[in-house]
Amino acid sequence: MIEFNKVSYSYDKNRGNAVDELSLFIEQNEWIALIGHNGSGKSTVAKLMNGLLLPTEGNVSVSGLPLSEDTYWDIRKKVGMVFQNPENQFVGTTVMDDVAFGLENLGFPREEMVKRVASALKEVDMYAFKDQAPNRLSGGQKQRVAIAGILAIMPEVIIFDEASTMLDPNGKKELLETIKGLRKIKKMTIVYITHDLSEAAYADRIIVMNEGKQWMSGKPREVFQYRDELSEIGLEIPLISSIYSGMNKHGVKLEKEPLHMKELVDQLWKLSSKM
Repeated sequence: MIEFNKVSYSYDKNRGNAVDELSLFIEQNEWIALIGHNGSGKSTVAKLMNGLLLPTEGNVSVSGLPLSEDTYWDIRKKVGMVFQNPENQFVGTTVMDDVAFGLENLGFPREEMVKRVASALKEVDMYAFKDQAPNRLSGGQKQRVAIAGILAIMPEVIIFDEASTMLDPNGKKELLETIKGLRKIKKMTIVYITHDLSEAAYADRIIVMNEGKQWMSGKPREVFQYRDELSEIGLEIPLISSIYSGMNKHGVKLEKEPLHMKELVDQLWKLSSKM
């Protein structure tokens, strides 16, 4: 779905490359967590994925379409982006108007717009709020409206660029549950950019960025085995992973490393039933 071939990008030639000869791939329908400390290049990668930036060197392609000055509008129809602050994406006076905005810009007929707006709001469980002002919603609800605005355009990829940063714990949980729900009903590629490894644990695969390069790639359990190395590049290990490591050191062996609290509790119940 997305491929980078030796891609470099520099905001300032005197300060080196923000992304440096990066090669990576993302499969269709895959949920990728793109993680790294601040300044690792992950947000630059996101902007290169949907044509907000064009590479200084190398090639980017989306669904087989090479990114260039002639194709970036076509790329943006394939790749939608949800940012940190959903309010920066709001332009309508009601939730329905806001979700319709992108479709209006693309010249969709009104009948088609009405159908798509209703469908997108239902998919994120926000149809009941269609006539409310966006600024009266909670943080998690605002992010769901922002997602609906992208869904209405029917992209093949949605990028979440640090989309949980401004949310409280309930809002973060809502966002992750919304993404999991979307994957059940739609075939869609998800790129979830974060520095929070506990959120990255929900992805199919994690790509770790460091100094503009791909430092590591693998399934969450594979990546979390490198606790010390991840800490050295400025990433905080999830609490669940730290608990698992501590239990191992004290001789308490689980079937596998838990990624979420429920997995930990389930395995502890099984362990206690054998004692």
